Amino acid sequence: MRRALTLLLWAWAGVCLAQQQPKEQPRLIAITGVSVVDVESGFNVPNQTVLIDGAKIVLVSHPRNVGIPKHAVRINGSGKYLIPGLWDMHTHVAGVSARPEWGKHLLPVFLAHGVTGIRDMGGDLAALKEWRRTAAQIPGPEMIVAGPFLDTTAQGYGSPQEVIAVTTPEEARAAVRKLHAEGANFIKIGSRLTRALYFAIADETGKLNMAFTGHVPDAVPVEEASFSGMGSMEHLFGVMLQCSSKSAELRKRLAEAKDRAERAKIADEIEATFSEEIAGALFKEWAKRGTYQTPTLVWTRNTSMLDKGNPADPSLRYVPEALRKEWSPANADKIVSLAGRAFYARKLKNDLRLVGLMHKAGVPLLAGSDALDPFVFPGDSLHSELELLVSAGLSPVEALRTATINAARFMAQERQRGEVRAGRVADLVMLDDDPLKDIRNTRKVHAVFSRGVYYTRTELDKMLNDAARTFGAVAASPTPAP
Repeated sequence: MRRALTLLLWAWAGVCLAQQQPKEQPRLIAITGVSVVDVESGFNVPNQTVLIDGAKIVLVSHPRNVGIPKHAVRINGSGKYLIPGLWDMHTHVAGVSARPEWGKHLLPVFLAHGVTGIRDMGGDLAALKEWRRTAAQIPGPEMIVAGPFLDTTAQGYGSPQEVIAVTTPEEARAAVRKLHAEGANFIKIGSRLTRALYFAIADETGKLNMAFTGHVPDAVPVEEASFSGMGSMEHLFGVMLQCSSKSAELRKRLAEAKDRAERAKIADEIEATFSEEIAGALFKEWAKRGTYQTPTLVWTRNTSMLDKGNPADPSLRYVPEALRKEWSPANADKIVSLAGRAFYARKLKNDLRLVGLMHKAGVPLLAGSDALDPFVFPGDSLHSELELLVSAGLSPVEALRTATINAARFMAQERQRGEVRAGRVADLVMLDDDPLKDIRNTRKVHAVFSRGVYYTRTELDKMLNDAARTFGAVAASPTPAP
């Protein structure tokens, strides 16, 4: 049974659900006349009254069936659309490009874009836990966190808080136990693990009833990773290779390749030998087993275009000046080489095809951005990810599910969140236009409810302006790219 089916797996233990909010809030709120977006059925339910008591939705119904208490605060939802709060299922807010010293100031930026939850995939665990503990001081999304991820080396990363280097199965098991004891919700793994290290981690997390997820290592076929209980696979690494009619031969040659030119030649062969029949059988099995995929298409696209990044992008206001300079298009080759960018451009084309095929086969998908990688901005990039999923063949409501009910199901929280329904946590986003007509309408955020706390557009804009002022004053050293 897929390990993500158990609540214990994610070690919620009330930590995320009990986060306090930094704003005084009426106990009872009634949203009237709003169109509720039913992500399960794929339809809008017009003229609904949504009653919120504290942090929970207690009623969703037509107004003729509702008697609104006199002391309830009424919010007019006429002409608006209400969706579940969005989850970005792949972020880094305390590691990689982000730093623990200032990463907490990214959190309101997520919220202002309608992102009410994030899965942080690698960073300083102590900082992330502290931000959750002191959540009353700054508004932000709920968080499930991995802390540092496990790989064979920490080379290329800014600090030991980002990655734990393991070289033996014993070290790998000890690292899993350490992170479990320190309160990590799950284990994130890197690409360079050997087979022995990978399966030691899979076994140890299984003993602890703990999820593990991340990059499928080069040494492990994605089919084996699925069978071994990997909760979700990030970036679609290894999928094209697995779908080649010569996968075993090409995998062996990749392991023995001596230089980038040889690897590029093998990549050409992987594309040329791609088999939709093999892909269909693999994806059918993943759909049956419930193996989630987080494509992070926006990360792939933006990485392929670093030399074309817009220095005037308004989202650059939400990163420190040092990163703005580091991410200048003139520095693109220092981050990812020209050949590397070409690789990612090719990967994007292939990944869009893979996502379309996965979706047709019923593989469960998660929306994740990989913020804060270069030009992958908090909040805004999740909306780009939804748009790219639609480009891959999903309908707007199917894309919306990847950031709402699919995320809830993955976390075994589908009875607590992911829909606008009585009994669910009141994480909600009110939009100015219909996202089922055009997924880009998820960007038109009119208001956000975070565990029942109501933030107007004016308050959300203030969050963004405050973040911009904060980052204008932050001095941060450039960090090495992974």
